[in-house]
Amino acid sequence: MKKRVLTLTLALVMCLTFAPLTATAAGETVTLNMESLTYLQNQEFSVFEITNVTEEGEPIPENFVRYGGEGVTEEVFQLPVYLTAGSATIKIKENRTMIGHFYISINVDGEWEDYASSGIFGDVGEVQWDENMFPPEQGSSMWSVPDGAGFTLTQPGYYRILGRDNSMGDTMSAFFVSIESSAGESSPVTPAPPSATRQTVNPTASTVIINGEVTPFEAYLIGGNNYFKLRDLAYALNGTNKQFEVGYDNATRAITLTSGESYTPDGGEMRQGDGSAKSATLNATINISKDGSPVEITAYMIEGNNFMRLRDVMQLLDIFVGYDPATRNITLDTSRSYVEE
Repeated sequence: MKKRVLTLTLALVMCLTFAPLTATAAGETVTLNMESLTYLQNQEFSVFEITNVTEEGEPIPENFVRYGGEGVTEEVFQLPVYLTAGSATIKIKENRTMIGHFYISINVDGEWEDYASSGIFGDVGEVQWDENMFPPEQGSSMWSVPDGAGFTLTQPGYYRILGRDNSMGDTMSAFFVSIESSAGESSPVTPAPPSATRQTVNPTASTVIINGEVTPFEAYLIGGNNYFKLRDLAYALNGTNKQFEVGYDNATRAITLTSGESYTPDGGEMRQGDGSAKSATLNATINISKDGSPVEITAYMIEGNNFMRLRDVMQLLDIFVGYDPATRNITLDTSRSYVEE
């Protein structure tokens, strides 16, 4: 990509229209209409508004996979490119494609790294979110962002923004925002400091056995510990004596665990990874409660999803965790209590 900074690109599907530019103090406001990136049968358009646009750059091609009709298709789309100045506010004026949350990554030395996310996925970056960007109640898998909601990016850099649905995690919209400094100069993106905060991680090589049954997960090995998606664990343990529900408390912006309640699937559980190494960012701001009380769980954000330390979660649920170094098998036994390492 020729311009790593100083560009704002918007990925659209099939049809993209622009409203006339309206002058603002730092630039101009652009209105964009976009159809769902994922579902061919959804002919509705979501309408976005982006502020502080200063000029248009050369389009950039990108591939997208779409579902519906006669099956899966792959299409190449030319993505418009824009310069923005100082900051950029993005609002969804009309949400007709069921966007449920936004996931933002940042380009660091040519690589995309997790930056921030709205909804139930935590937040690791400096983003000013509107309060109504978050689900209003627990278990809001079919919730969509209300019209007029938005967020502001204030730090210079090159960002990738995905609008996803809350049920399957599929991408409904995608665009890139790159912001120059208020002084009008190109500002390089500063890599995140310590490896403890951001690092490259590999999928775990272990086999997971729950109550005697082999269960495949997408999991990663970080600092000698295995990290799993919370909803995958809830799904796999559903129906056992240690089942638990996962929800979201909008008032406290906390992910909630409720012991003994059956889990309500949202459709995105147990998806397998592609087997490749990923960038993982320590999510120090994650807020979790169990049965009404705050708890501490170490979590990393990987491609917009929180992966949590397996032993932290099993200790909270009082589930035995065993490991056989010879076979690399991880054993979870809900009939036995958790034992400290």
